[in-house]
Amino acid sequence: MATQIRLSLTAMQTPIRSILIYNGPGVYGESVTKLMRLFGYVKGPWKIAEIGEKEVVPDKWTPAETLFILPGGKAGEYDEHLGEQVQKLKRFVIEGGLFFSVCGGSYFASKRTVYQLSTQECLDKTRELCFFNGVAQGPLIPSDTDDISFHHGALQVRWKDTARKAPVLISGGGAFIPNEATTGHEVLVSYEDPLIPKKLSAAVVKCRIGKGRAILSSLHLGYHASDIDVPVYKKYFPAHDWEQIVASLEGTEEFRVQCFADLLLSLTD
Repeated sequence: MATQIRLSLTAMQTPIRSILIYNGPGVYGESVTKLMRLFGYVKGPWKIAEIGEKEVVPDKWTPAETLFILPGGKAGEYDEHLGEQVQKLKRFVIEGGLFFSVCGGSYFASKRTVYQLSTQECLDKTRELCFFNGVAQGPLIPSDTDDISFHHGALQVRWKDTARKAPVLISGGGAFIPNEATTGHEVLVSYEDPLIPKKLSAAVVKCRIGKGRAILSSLHLGYHASDIDVPVYKKYFPAHDWEQIVASLEGTEEFRVQCFADLLLSLTD
């Protein structure tokens, strides 16, 4: 069942007037669909547009009024198709622009990715966008099978140091691990699950880059329990307990929508 919660951010609360959601090579279409639905619950003084690869022209955007969103997808394909825009994206944020990424987009936006492709193969890659100057490590949920690269689960997370917490879907998502050179970041959402050690607890981080801000999320906040067709998901990902994932996501809509709204507000606080 769809959530009944509706939130509105005013022009006094946020300077964002233009939201550009990348929907080009590498993107998982469902990630865009779920983001658009979240914006149906969280209104604001902005116009939203989906843009393709050729429309990623950060030097033509207005910093401070523009939010660029990189949805969940294949970070390797983002390397290929957005690589030429990395320095312009970085300059856009340094000059006051806003950036929000989900899952694969967050691996792309981190300095280093450590990703276990299988029990025998691990990707260890350094990237240039580097909004989070540390390691994005995943997938987070351990698996006993070799098919782990997109391991799914519903893990309980907490908003900052408040009592607000609920399970949220992750799909190949990981954690953000700072190193001695990592500065200017804040953990906004943490994993609070017995499966996850404390060193891997950062689920969503906000990074300050010059005058701008970037939020990197490992979470798929837009997924309701009703979005998961258990027989279909079992067919493609048989190693997962989809009944348990659906049960965990039941009744979490208010938390997830409020969390999304708070993340948008956090971009400019």
